[in-house]
Amino acid sequence: MEQHGDILSAQENVSAAEAQRRSASSSLFYPKLSLQSTHTEGYTETERQGTDRSSHQNLLRLGVTFWDGGVQRQNVRRARAGEESAQAALDRTRQGLVYQVTSAYLELLRAQRAQAVAERKLSQAEAQKEMVEARIKAGAAAEVEIYPIEVQIANARVEKIRAANEVRVAGSALRNAMGIEPGGVPQITDLPEEIADPPTLEVCLKEAAERRPELRQAKAALTQQQAGLDLARLNLKPQFNVGGNLDRGFAGTFNPNQWSLSATLSWSLFDRADRAQVDAARANLRSAEEQERQVIRDIAAEVEQAHLAMTSTRERIAAAEASVAMASKNLEVAEARYKQGLAIPIEIVDAQVAFSNAELQAISARYDYLLARTQLERAIGAL
Repeated sequence: MEQHGDILSAQENVSAAEAQRRSASSSLFYPKLSLQSTHTEGYTETERQGTDRSSHQNLLRLGVTFWDGGVQRQNVRRARAGEESAQAALDRTRQGLVYQVTSAYLELLRAQRAQAVAERKLSQAEAQKEMVEARIKAGAAAEVEIYPIEVQIANARVEKIRAANEVRVAGSALRNAMGIEPGGVPQITDLPEEIADPPTLEVCLKEAAERRPELRQAKAALTQQQAGLDLARLNLKPQFNVGGNLDRGFAGTFNPNQWSLSATLSWSLFDRADRAQVDAARANLRSAEEQERQVIRDIAAEVEQAHLAMTSTRERIAAAEASVAMASKNLEVAEARYKQGLAIPIEIVDAQVAFSNAELQAISARYDYLLARTQLERAIGAL
């Protein structure tokens, strides 16, 4: 799964955010070394004659900024929030892929169990045909009694073909979710039969608030916008900057070694653009606050819905298992009654259909429960 394109892309975004944070942290105290080479040609005209002027200068400069009025602090703050947002996005991508793989895994198990039901239905129908043929051969039943069974066999063969195709489709979906090349149906094992009650809704909501990467992203976005507002406000205040340079000439040029320290105080008394930037940053901050509140509401609703789904599907499992037991008993009774001449073949067919449907409902209930449990784990950020 780590080779999935979405994971690789999100990892590159994290690397880019880390680089931006390092870049933002490098404006203060980290020296900057530069090389300058300047050649000048000129001509000065006088009353009697002109003079050609030519100069060449090679300069190695080491510059350091000691204070920039707080600009770096806000840039670093914003860059760190961007790094946190990128990491949360990576975690969100991982959780989403785990959910996709788990869901595809469960759908393949569901399809395989349904295929087993279809195969068992065909085998039972063929056994029932042998039973009817034996009664016809013994003269205890009319030949027309074989027709409902043959129809049942034909339908069972169609269902078996459809079930086999659904297994192949589910297998392809699982391979794609895992980020592996197309091929045959993956060999997987079934999950334990453990059916447990979900944690309380309050516990789930608390875990979601602590784990969900979407909430971390929203908080990081809020921090970014707050830093952007503070940075825009700096332009409305007096700016104090301190820096220094060390210059050294080389390669035979006449340029004395020198150093300098500078302190600059500036104040933009009026600039409409600066005030507009503050207004824009303030609006962006309000937008981020609303987005954070909406994310909290969305997460709470998602947790509640997943919790309800898990509770409901767990109750369905017990009812479906009871239905399978009753349908199996009803099929046994119908076959026994037919052997004794107390029933007609259509009763066996109806009982067989009811039994197969009950089995499919039990399969659906079980894997709906497992899927709902996976949805709840995703909703609380536990995947």
